[in-house]
Amino acid sequence: MSLLTFKKLISLIPNHPLLTSSKVKYVRHKGHDKEYQDIIKDVLANKNQLEEYQKNQDKPIFSDCDYIVSFIGLDGGKSTFLECF
Repeated sequence: MSLLTFKKLISLIPNHPLLTSSKVKYVRHKGHDKEYQDIIKDVLANKNQLEEYQKNQDKPIFSDCDYIVSFIGLDGGKSTFLECF
């Protein structure tokens, strides 16, 4: 059985913007700090706060890319797709 990755899944969409030549970074947020935990309690209501949280990372890990695909980390190594920037 072949594993269906997010990249394979998105490639099924006609005319998707994440071309194989695009520089894409995948980020799985799973923070244990209070600010992050408060935001993800109701991620849809706090979407703008999460975007600000992503912008204020300690290291410039989101530089030099065309797209950022963002996921919310869950227990057990699982995650939920949030959005693509």
